[in-house]
Amino acid sequence: MSPASIQLTKASSNVLSCAEKSMWSLSVTAVGTNIVSEVFVYQAVPVTEPVPGDRYQCVASVLELKSLPVVAGFDKLRKRDGIYQTPYYRTATVTFACYSADELDQTWQTIQDQVQRLVDNYNQWQSLQTQETVTITSD
Repeated sequence: MSPASIQLTKASSNVLSCAEKSMWSLSVTAVGTNIVSEVFVYQAVPVTEPVPGDRYQCVASVLELKSLPVVAGFDKLRKRDGIYQTPYYRTATVTFACYSADELDQTWQTIQDQVQRLVDNYNQWQSLQTQETVTITSD
């Protein structure tokens, strides 16, 4: 199998006004080759919370790629006996509101570094999936 790779695209930044403060938006979309594109983990937040809106948590680990669902929104998460099984899900796009251009640049670099680490770990995991047989004998 060919190695995995992820292309990250940073959208043009827009200035946002929020509570009389200006902020810069950073939106990043991932497109995977030989790996899923949904690598950004969000925590789903019920609309009853004081601060509505799902919260970005991290770039997924290899295990989270296998275990977390790809859904959007708290109401779409799996329930068992009326209880949500995991409040986390994966998506291919992440958006941040940054207070300065420096923070935007640092966040963009951090996302690149974390996705690089994911791709490296994924490719290493893939190499471990190869079946190997050895014969051990005594001398």
